[in-house]
Amino acid sequence: MGNGSMADNYLTEKYLTILGKLGPAQSLVFIDKLMIDLKNTRRGFHAALSAKAFDLLNEPSNVLISLADVVGINDLYEAAKNINEYTKMDEEDFPSEAVKRILAQLDNWLDFLKSDKIQRERAS
Repeated sequence: MGNGSMADNYLTEKYLTILGKLGPAQSLVFIDKLMIDLKNTRRGFHAALSAKAFDLLNEPSNVLISLADVVGINDLYEAAKNINEYTKMDEEDFPSEAVKRILAQLDNWLDFLKSDKIQRERAS
């Protein structure tokens, strides 16, 4: 993960552009919505992992592909696409490690969004 701060992964050009266009008040609404979507996605991945169910990976991975794409988090976008490929392969072992890595990244992203939102609220 290099020695850049965690925020570097999530404070992308796309994210800053979206918030710039939305302005301060709407930015907070956007961040809230993103956090809700990420929490739902995380819940979906947890369910798939505990059931070791390929079909349960479909929805959270598709949602994560969209979210990571919208804000330009490329490594998470690629990881979600890889997980989504597994949903098409029956004979593979369930990708537990890959799902756990995605869950860790989702937690990091949510932590970043929480602190970013607090800083933006203070600034407004």
